[in-house]
Amino acid sequence: MIRLSTAGLVYKKPVISLDASVTTLAVAGAKIDETLDGVNLIPHLTGQAKGDPHKQLFWQFWGQAAIREGDWKYLYSGRGARMLFNFNTPEHVRKDLIKDHPVLASKLKEKLAKWRQKNLRSGLPTEAQCDREHQWYQFYFGEK
Repeated sequence: MIRLSTAGLVYKKPVISLDASVTTLAVAGAKIDETLDGVNLIPHLTGQAKGDPHKQLFWQFWGQAAIREGDWKYLYSGRGARMLFNFNTPEHVRKDLIKDHPVLASKLKEKLAKWRQKNLRSGLPTEAQCDREHQWYQFYFGEK
């Protein structure tokens, strides 16, 4: 049995929603399928595991894909949006820093593309897949 007191516990390392399913299975004592994305967070929450549960976080949604590595997030949309954000700035994800850090953006894009090649639907999103979030980019960032 795993007992975890969450009173006052704040976990500040980056995690992703996919970790919730793996963690829930671990708490329930169920066998964890190795094909599941995600990490059992219990050892990290209890202090048994040191360090970050992830070196990078990757995700895809509609026609966009993103990578988070450290304080940086690179967002790729097949509709032409390429954005770079730093979580350690006051602007957080409201200011695109890609013009200030083009080499970093290129490295993160390459890592994202490699991750996407491993997925069942491989490759980075295309323009045809991006109509929904393009409207969001226009509203939020003033993208044309």
